[in-house]
This record gives sequence, structure tokens and C-alpha cells, in this order.
Amino acid sequence: MPHKDRSARLAYLHAWKAKSRPAPAPEPQRDSGLPPLGVMTYSADGSKVRCHSCGRWYGNLNSHLRTHGLDKISYKELYGLPRTASLLPPVVQDKQREAALARDQGSIGREHIPPRPGRPKGQEARLGVRIAASVQRKGVYTRGGNKTHPSV
Repeated sequence: MPHKDRSARLAYLHAWKAKSRPAPAPEPQRDSGLPPLGVMTYSADGSKVRCHSCGRWYGNLNSHLRTHGLDKISYKELYGLPRTASLLPPVVQDKQREAALARDQGSIGREHIPPRPGRPKGQEARLGVRIAASVQRKGVYTRGGNKTHPSV
């Protein structure tokens, strides 16, 4: 066994992972004034979201996309965003969530909602999905199904 001590083994795994499997990062667009591919960009107060096509700030991207000739599915695909990413800023999301909970919308008709189809076979995961998964795995190593953390 090459590593007798746990901290040496974790240091080795961390170095190997950093060298062999670098974490994906948001890719900059050709025009430096536009937000990076794969992530949504929000204003500091969370009330605006930035368009990847024109770089302007909006309170809701859903209605703005038509000006670029896009719908939400093609927009997310074009800019590497997860299919589940919201095109609303966090403040608007919270307001809508509170209103839906006040109406008890979560219990109404849940059994009638069809399951969402997953990613088609052979289609690569989008950049935004890979970035989010990488952030969740940060500092976690698996060996035989057991998760270890470098700080432990």
C-alpha cells in the first residue's frame, strides 16, 4: 500500500484530481462585453438578469428572447445553460415561489404533471450542468462508493 496515512493519501488524490480532471469553468464569449457561457449572471441586488445575446440587464428574460428570435429551450442550448435553469432573477423567483405556496399550488394537480424527459442518449451534458456538478463535488473523493473529505 503506497499511502500508510490518510492525510498523505488525500493529498495525493487531490493533486491527481487537479492534474487529471480539472474542474470545468465558465467559458468567456468572443465579445468581452457579454456574460460567460454556462452560467446565469444576476445583478448585485438579484433583481435583474443579464442576456447572453446582447449583454443588457432585464427583469425577465422570457419575454426578451423573442427579440433575438429565440425561445427558452434554444437559448439555453445555445449558451450552455442547464435545461432547468430559470430565466428569472432570484428576487422574482422568490416572489413567484411565495405566491404559489400561498395558493397551495404544490398540492394541486401534482399527479397530472407528466415527468420531465431527461437528456437524450448520446447528448453531452451542457457546460452549466458540468460546472454545477463540479462545485458540488469540490473536495469530495470517492473510493469504492465511500466519500471522503480532505478536511477530515
